[in-house]
Amino acid sequence: MAGTLSKATIRALLDEFAASWTIRTIEDVFTDAGIVPVAPGEAPEEQGERRTTARQYLHSLDLSDPRDCLTLMPVFELVLEDMMNWDGTPAPQRVRLLERLRRDGFERQPDGTIRPTSAVVLPTLPSSQVDEAVLREHLTRLERGLEGDPAVVIGSSKELIESVCKLVLQRLTIEYDENDDVPALVKVTLKALKLHPETLAPTAPAGEAVKRILGSLASMAVGVAELRNKIGTGHGRGVTLKLSPRHAHLAAGAATTFARLLLETLEDPEAPWRAGQDSP
Repeated sequence: MAGTLSKATIRALLDEFAASWTIRTIEDVFTDAGIVPVAPGEAPEEQGERRTTARQYLHSLDLSDPRDCLTLMPVFELVLEDMMNWDGTPAPQRVRLLERLRRDGFERQPDGTIRPTSAVVLPTLPSSQVDEAVLREHLTRLERGLEGDPAVVIGSSKELIESVCKLVLQRLTIEYDENDDVPALVKVTLKALKLHPETLAPTAPAGEAVKRILGSLASMAVGVAELRNKIGTGHGRGVTLKLSPRHAHLAAGAATTFARLLLETLEDPEAPWRAGQDSP
């Protein structure tokens, strides 16, 4: 089944742990991924203490469930990073493990993350403006949760909107209050980039149509934040309504559309916020 891990792939992972990892680092890599071990004796017997340690963590997952397989991807990411020769070339076992993952329906991305090959691809944000420490984390959570964890996607969508607004304001050296809510951040950011309906001159080409689109853009971003407050995750809130992948796609699509427009406008040398033009 695509999106799940074969026994051969799991065996290759266990072999790598047994060959070059310590018990402590094995425990750390699973713990960092949020995976907890089963009690001693509950997991199948393995040859060697390192394999046994890893199996105790793996046994807490249902590897026939694509959602649990996605939970395990950060472990594979760190293992693959470690599988390099001293001269920077990939070790043969790394190539084999990547091929096994590919056969299982997973692909390693240029940024090192591993995602299902069948996953919905979110819009690519302008690379020169994406802060790897902030925005990339939000995007990765969005892509991984689209089919399996709608609540996390909704929470991450709101956080992406908030982070992009703050990034834009920082680049434009515009002060803002760290405690500002999303509606306030969205309004000041759109105005700063001359993307707010109020900043559009009446004489601008197709002005009324563009005003409606920009107004919808602002409402869309604020709506994502309101959706998170009602049924998403963040600030310790629990899920109060049943969610499905369509809710995740709605929130992720809205957030990435908003983020893309802001970042492309920020780096456009002819954008109206630079020249003081009337039209977007």
